[in-house]
Amino acid sequence: MNFFIFLLMVFSGVNFFKPQISDVINWGANYNLLTVENQWWRLFTCLFIHYGIMHLLLNCIALGYVGLLIESYLTRIGFLVCYLSSGLLASLSTIYWYDKIISAGASGAIFGMYGILLIITLTKAINRKLTSKTVGFIIVFILLNIMESFKEGVDGAAHIGGLLSGICLGIILAILNSKRNVALITISGLSILIIPLLSYNVISQKISVYQHFEFEEKMREFIDMEKMALEAYNVYVTDEESKKELLYMIESRGIYYWEENIKLMKKADLLYLPQETHQQIKLLIKYCQLRIKLYRTAYLKIKYNSNAYYEELANLNNQIIEILNNIDKDKKE
Repeated sequence: MNFFIFLLMVFSGVNFFKPQISDVINWGANYNLLTVENQWWRLFTCLFIHYGIMHLLLNCIALGYVGLLIESYLTRIGFLVCYLSSGLLASLSTIYWYDKIISAGASGAIFGMYGILLIITLTKAINRKLTSKTVGFIIVFILLNIMESFKEGVDGAAHIGGLLSGICLGIILAILNSKRNVALITISGLSILIIPLLSYNVISQKISVYQHFEFEEKMREFIDMEKMALEAYNVYVTDEESKKELLYMIESRGIYYWEENIKLMKKADLLYLPQETHQQIKLLIKYCQLRIKLYRTAYLKIKYNSNAYYEELANLNNQIIEILNNIDKDKKE
């Protein structure tokens, strides 16, 4: 499968030695921002996508070696179940720990198989006689690759997540060694239950995080437009010309930006955010609505040069101060 997918990529125009990041993403790499946006299938497809022929060969040599040692112990179906389970859990580890890394390759699943091999070897659950050199090689291989996982650009989370998954699966196999079929059924059942549950939990958490980032971005826009709306009210009236300028600024800039902020906050209210944040958004919308009323009242007062609007303006100012105090109180809490 790994070679077959790689050949399809190459024949479609992807570089044989060093594929472009965009090509790897298009073919199904595990990219956090896309995976959490309902492209959950990337958790699976990324296991068969590789960054060039060297990446593919190294992974397949490691996979071939571990396969020769334990495929007969697990059976083909058992090997496939453990391989995919470790791989999917490795993919989940990636999107849990990283926000921007673009993960591809069979490494996480392969680490899972070495985790199983390590446990069933140490517990002597496997019937195959392995020399001390073979056991030493397995341990050194795992340690060296774990050390490599901490290099920049390497998906260490997938390696460690896959290894830990394999160790857990290996423990189940070791405990139920005399009932191999029961062990494999147990692993299959747990995978079917746990992987979708973990996927939903991890993806929900990430969606929440990204929604929070989006809210923060909208709040920065809100503050910028609030400043521009307030500046519109800072024109001093000295003559008829400055009066016209102030009226124009209040209507075309001040009220306009308050209305834009209401639209912005209504969009923010659709985000997946804590209830307290939604309450804050509603207060900000009310704050903007009061500002619009204040500006319209001030517009009439300036236009007609009338004192009849003083009481209404004072009342609106008091309501605005009260809203701002409530917003500050919610932030502190």
